[in-house]
Amino acid sequence: DLTLLDDIYRWMWLHRIHSYARGFEGMTWAEIIMMDGAQLAAKGVRGIGPRTRFEGMFKVLRFRLGIQHPDNDGTYFDS
Repeated sequence: DLTLLDDIYRWMWLHRIHSYARGFEGMTWAEIIMMDGAQLAAKGVRGIGPRTRFEGMFKVLRFRLGIQHPDNDGTYFDS
């Protein structure tokens, strides 16, 4: 349900990653889904497991929304 993206904490709670929500305060979902691993680590998502989970969800969202990742040549994915 893409309407959940308007409530970042609730979206993260649904995916069981809400413990990281504080690091994303003040950001929009559009800014968040464009983040890469280094940016996530800077926001406090230091573990490889959670970072991989975030990146995977971001890829799916970008694909579903038709948003291309800026670090790539015309693809929805960053790797």
